[in-house]
Amino acid sequence: MSPERICSAVVYIAEAITAGLYFKVLFAPKKTAKVRVTLLTIVYFLLWLSFQLGNFFVNALLFFAGNLVLILLCYATGKTAAILHAAFMTLIMIITEVIVMVLLSSIFGDFGAFTYNLIAQIVTSVLSKILYFSVILAFSRIYGSRRKVKEEKDMLIREILEESVQKFGEVKAVKWLNRKEVLERSYSEMLRNVISIRKGLLAEDFAGKHIALIGTSSVEWIESYLGIITGCTTAVPLDAALPCEELIDLINRSDSEALFLSPKHRPYLEAFLANCPKLQKVWMLQEEVEDVPSGVYSINELRNTGISASADASCPAAEDIATIIFTSGTTGKSKGVMLTQNNLASNVEAVKISAEPGTAMLSVLPIHHAFCLVMDWLKGFSQGATICINDSLLHMVRNMSIFKPDIMLMVPMMIETIYKRLSAADPQIPKVVLAEKVFGGKLQTIFTGGAHLDPYYIDRFAEYGVQILEGYGMSECSPVISNNTPENHKPGSIGRPLENVEIRFENGEILVKGTSVMKGYYQMPDETAETLKDGWLHTGDKGYMDEDGYLFINGRVKNLIILSNGENISPEEIENKLALNPLVGEVIVTGEDNGLTARIYPEQAVVEAKALDTEMIRSQLQEFLDEYNKNQPTYRRITGLVIRKNPFIRSTTKKIRRQDVLIDEPLE
Repeated sequence: MSPERICSAVVYIAEAITAGLYFKVLFAPKKTAKVRVTLLTIVYFLLWLSFQLGNFFVNALLFFAGNLVLILLCYATGKTAAILHAAFMTLIMIITEVIVMVLLSSIFGDFGAFTYNLIAQIVTSVLSKILYFSVILAFSRIYGSRRKVKEEKDMLIREILEESVQKFGEVKAVKWLNRKEVLERSYSEMLRNVISIRKGLLAEDFAGKHIALIGTSSVEWIESYLGIITGCTTAVPLDAALPCEELIDLINRSDSEALFLSPKHRPYLEAFLANCPKLQKVWMLQEEVEDVPSGVYSINELRNTGISASADASCPAAEDIATIIFTSGTTGKSKGVMLTQNNLASNVEAVKISAEPGTAMLSVLPIHHAFCLVMDWLKGFSQGATICINDSLLHMVRNMSIFKPDIMLMVPMMIETIYKRLSAADPQIPKVVLAEKVFGGKLQTIFTGGAHLDPYYIDRFAEYGVQILEGYGMSECSPVISNNTPENHKPGSIGRPLENVEIRFENGEILVKGTSVMKGYYQMPDETAETLKDGWLHTGDKGYMDEDGYLFINGRVKNLIILSNGENISPEEIENKLALNPLVGEVIVTGEDNGLTARIYPEQAVVEAKALDTEMIRSQLQEFLDEYNKNQPTYRRITGLVIRKNPFIRSTTKKIRRQDVLIDEPLE
């Protein structure tokens, strides 16, 4: 082959590659991709104008070959969209070139191969690109909408789970301790139980209903949860640490008609049945039950109902409500965050954390938390990980040595607690030996979220061979918004935003939009409208993004208190309860010293009527707080008391100015 034809071949391959890159970034928002394509196009035209030689048939053959190479490369990497676009562009280019050649021949005849080819190819390139981009741009809206529909259809937890079972059938999905014995369940075994629960719920006529779950982490809990959300039913996971009366309130507010209940909460059973009028059935999360009231059954009975049933629940739609997760807000009342199938599944897909099948993940966070549900369980299942259940926070270090996890999710308080154990050890013990003893010998990565973690701990854990990566999220965003990854991370940041979310700032507040953003708060339209505006979720957090695209938080807009254990506390909710005491005139709850402090201005009428002095006021208020703490989870207990001499500073609208509450005047 002549040098001229070799040059021609190079040019045509460059044309094909350039076209393929155009296809990939035609709708892409990233500026760098468009710049890259533009530069490559300029390079192509310079090559083409310099070296374009050869006759029509050779050129056409080389052009086809160049595009064929591109198509094969795209096919090998699974770029289906690029294949279709490359084939379309090839067809348009060939048809256009033939038409141009015929027209030029009929008009001008043969006036020299080089000049002939030069004019023909200039006209062909211009016309073909005009034709191609005109067609694509004309149908871009249709194409985009169709692509969106397809993505939504595919964004289902049921399909993610079924795909995982196909890939990792015999891989262990869950491990747990039962009286010091490690039990296991494979992906195939788990799916069979999930399907039997799903079919059982359908047979019991609970399709389309809300079903609550109360309990600590267990294989029965997660199988029940998956059985609910993979059918046309909505799961309502509740905080098992809440007092009985608050659980009753949430069951009723969520309109739950059935309940999965752990054996540990058996003492609450009669109260639930008596005070939750919509509650029709309760399934205990245990194989057998005895001496239970009417309407109470074991999980095994539900499974057997499903096994004998012939019909299975239909696949839910992408916008169906999969789960309602209650979280504390700033209105003084817990809000039920409605998350769709697409919300959860798109968040699972968007979090770019990779793990090999069988990777051990020790789950230590409360299972009702969105962070635990999505990042530990759903994300772990999507990658074939083995989720190991931690039976108690008191046994976390022991369980790390038993299960030997590769990855863990923690909140800052857990990390701080573990480091205290590390720092208390004999300094003569090599860090490698100590790490194996404490972490189990395999731990590589800890993902953390919730409250901010001091970078000091990140540096210290690195000395033991463990990388800590911070992320950011909230239940309203299913829950992850941004995260650091092993490949891309920056100390002090909360990572880069996920690909399925947009970030903008309004007066310094972080606003989020995307497929992970909730549908709204259950039966709370005013609160929904306040938080969701024009599709943008107002997070209540202040922050900024640096030049590399990493997100940072530098304050809170909302009053929400986030403790170092990751718990979100609504101060108004607690304040409303404390205000029921006649001696409490005004009260504000603040987060201080990793705990909650009640700042109280006594009711002066009561003080005067009972002739109470300083010590008597403090004694009676402390006694009241001690009684309140008895029925609260540890993270919601009042650990500090400040008695004010003067009322709180108020705004012109008579609302307490929370930003000024630390201007305290202790009672003398």
